[in-house]
Amino acid sequence: MMELLVVIVPILLILVNALEFSRYTQCKMVLQHAAVVAVRSCAVTRNTMNPGFTGSADDYKKAARAAVLPWRNAGRLNLAEVTCEDPADPRDDSAVLTSKLRASYTCLSPLSFCLAMRRGNPSVIMRVSATYPRQGAKYDVHYE
Repeated sequence: MMELLVVIVPILLILVNALEFSRYTQCKMVLQHAAVVAVRSCAVTRNTMNPGFTGSADDYKKAARAAVLPWRNAGRLNLAEVTCEDPADPRDDSAVLTSKLRASYTCLSPLSFCLAMRRGNPSVIMRVSATYPRQGAKYDVHYE
């Protein structure tokens, strides 16, 4: 019986760590996708060359929060900060936008991956960024 415990405990610990690492990796990919969604939304809403209404200035934050909604509802991912940097002139159609996201990932098992990464803290801070060209065009609109 003792031999079974000596063998089964490390195997279960390895299995739990592998599952936790796969969840962490999947959350990292979801967060990277949210950064891409946010920067694409930022490119549309901050393009002043387009005629008409392009959306509000904070729509990129709503887009990022919508992209991580299933993971946020499950209690795994808490999106703390969403920013979109636009260092260039708003009339420059060749500018590059950058979105930066910061979120915390909550570990499921306390004796697993997060223990090794953060020395006992049940959450891990993730930071991702994405860049995207503004892709604006100068429109010549004539209303009749």
